[in-house]
Amino acid sequence: MAVPAGCGSTGAPSGTVTNPPGEPNLALQYAQCMRANGLPTFPDPGPNGIQFPLGSPILRSPAFRRAQKACQKYVNDGSR
Repeated sequence: MAVPAGCGSTGAPSGTVTNPPGEPNLALQYAQCMRANGLPTFPDPGPNGIQFPLGSPILRSPAFRRAQKACQKYVNDGSR
């Protein structure tokens, strides 16, 4: 499952999206969804997932939060 760049235990965005073996398309679908929902430069996942530098302004932007909410279906919430 994909894990979005989201909040960790401290409430700070983590900046990483990963894609475990056997589910190669969720991180890519998440990236495509983020681009379709207002973040045209959101990167495709690489071998280590989608990564941003710590403190990246994209993770704090209102556009990121809106897109992340819209793309929640590609996120592993621990129930799958």
